Amino acid sequence: MLDRVHDWFDARDEWAPVPVAVVRGAAFALVGVVGAAALALAVTVLLRGGEVVALFQAARVDALGATVMTLGQLVYLPTLIVWTASWLAGPGFAVGAGTAVSPRGPSSASYPASPSSDCCRRTARSGC
Repeated sequence: MLDRVHDWFDARDEWAPVPVAVVRGAAFALVGVVGAAALALAVTVLLRGGEVVALFQAARVDALGATVMTLGQLVYLPTLIVWTASWLAGPGFAVGAGTAVSPRGPSSASYPASPSSDCCRRTARSGC
């Protein structure tokens, strides 16, 4: 199937650069959205860093527990970037049944207690 599509584009010289341009444009758009979301997430974490540290301290874990919590948060980093992109786009995201975070504000106050979700819980209007 792909060979027939490739042959079809090769037979029409004026259409040959179209697939390359489409893929290049989509890649630029994806990199731009992910970059903007990552930047917004970094700014939010920097601005709300004290609250994140306070939640770490409230957990009262030792060094091993803090390491495991930090690694657990790093595992969720791609998800947090996607959530931030959806927040920036407007519709927001749902953390669980009956909860939503959007630019209009949170729909419920029951969020999971983790340092990364603390940014969402405290200031849903400023991004996550």
